[in-house]
Amino acid sequence: MAAKRCCIGEVKMKFKKLVSLGVLSTLLLSVITGCSTDSSGSDSKSDSKTKGDLTVYTAIEEDSIEPYLATFKEKYPDIKLNIVRASTGDITARLLAEKDNPQADVVWGVAATSLLVADDQGMLEPYAPKGSEEIESAFKDDKVLKSYYLNINGQGYEQVENNKEVKLENGSNTIELSLDGQNTMTSVVIEKK
Repeated sequence: MAAKRCCIGEVKMKFKKLVSLGVLSTLLLSVITGCSTDSSGSDSKSDSKTKGDLTVYTAIEEDSIEPYLATFKEKYPDIKLNIVRASTGDITARLLAEKDNPQADVVWGVAATSLLVADDQGMLEPYAPKGSEEIESAFKDDKVLKSYYLNINGQGYEQVENNKEVKLENGSNTIELSLDGQNTMTSVVIEKK
């Protein structure tokens, strides 16, 4: 497996952040590809099941939203999108204020920390887009990892509970992630100057 490369000065590996980014990416894809398909999962151009309104709360910048909206409108011309664009903090405050009477159908492009707040309040519903069965169960929302294994610079896998501060050596550092302490799922190479 080819390792990814990046350059940074000091790194704190917080695995929860990696999982949150994966969840956020899945949510982003869900908005564009899956929020209005019929129960069979087919993507018909437009039928009686793909009409109506969707209210979307997003912190994505206006100029970045437009390409996604154009694609969505082309595929689902009979769905009216009501986009509420605000900062992540404003969206989080709005979601909390609307907890007992939610107005948003989709929350898209907000910080993972905001989604964690909403989840702690029991405000999120699970969504499984087409293909989600291919995602390793440990990386899904319903199974937050309590522990995992890291192999730092070939020193062997070490079990980690929650997160671990990684001390990097000058030069190239390779960090491998495993769920079982034997099989590498992914790796990253970090250059420390």
